[in-house]
Amino acid sequence: MVWCGKIATMETKLRLSHSQQKSLHSCTLSWFLQRRARMPQTTYWSTIAGSCFHERVDAKVTTGRFPAESIKDHVQRLVDDHLKNSPFDESDGIRVSKQLPSGLRATDHPNGFDKAAVIAAVPIWLNKWHRFMADQEADGWVVWAEPDGTPGAEVEVRYELGGHPVVGSIDLVMLKRRAIRDDQIALWDYKAGRSKPDDTSQLDGYRIGFEETYGLTPHQAGYWMARTGKEHLTATLPTFTRAMLDYKFAEAGERAAQAEVGEYHIDRTACAYLCSVKDSCPLVGGYLSELVALPTPTVRDGMIHS
Repeated sequence: MVWCGKIATMETKLRLSHSQQKSLHSCTLSWFLQRRARMPQTTYWSTIAGSCFHERVDAKVTTGRFPAESIKDHVQRLVDDHLKNSPFDESDGIRVSKQLPSGLRATDHPNGFDKAAVIAAVPIWLNKWHRFMADQEADGWVVWAEPDGTPGAEVEVRYELGGHPVVGSIDLVMLKRRAIRDDQIALWDYKAGRSKPDDTSQLDGYRIGFEETYGLTPHQAGYWMARTGKEHLTATLPTFTRAMLDYKFAEAGERAAQAEVGEYHIDRTACAYLCSVKDSCPLVGGYLSELVALPTPTVRDGMIHS
């Protein structure tokens, strides 16, 4: 029995996202198991919380109101979607992280960031987002609208880096109209995780994509951290030039091509906590690894070769 059935084939020009590029610069075996072998993945309750937050604020921006669905029901729907056609259930398919986000007390959530903590945390993040939007409006910013009038939430941009087509989705685009100077555009990416992004490569890619898609040059871009309600790495000028991003994406494409023929760059530091397909990984003895249509790897010259 092979879980994945037919392995997905490599396109001549691999379509990449920022997250795939980051994954390919970490562990390409993990990338292959996720994207090519299509093995079932585990996740964290904190990730479910982030998805719930994203979907609810996107609905608020685009329709003017939050979903009628309760947060509890929303979380359960996301759980059901994640576990659909999966061998996992809630107990082993969704992991608990020990550190609680601010606003929650360990006495109320002794098990850590579990399902109950998700349902309690999302309203806190939504209140922080309300304050963020109020501050933006007080400073003269409004939600930008696409040419067809669609409000600027989850704005899709398509561009090319390193010879590969890239698709991105910008969480929020804001506009400040000015009487004398040109109007200003701000790009925002929400982050609900505990760790803060360590660079602006994702934002700077979005700058390129937004300008190529809409013909408008963003004035600033930044991350907004849901757990703290604060901005992070907001800047008016990009850190990464197009040439720098071309190099990163071209290298990611080369690593993907190597993975296609059974040569993998391995990052064992991510195995324990960050890898969503470790149950399918032959290097750590994952119990699903025998279902993977993957040659048995061997180590040679600092790389993994099939």
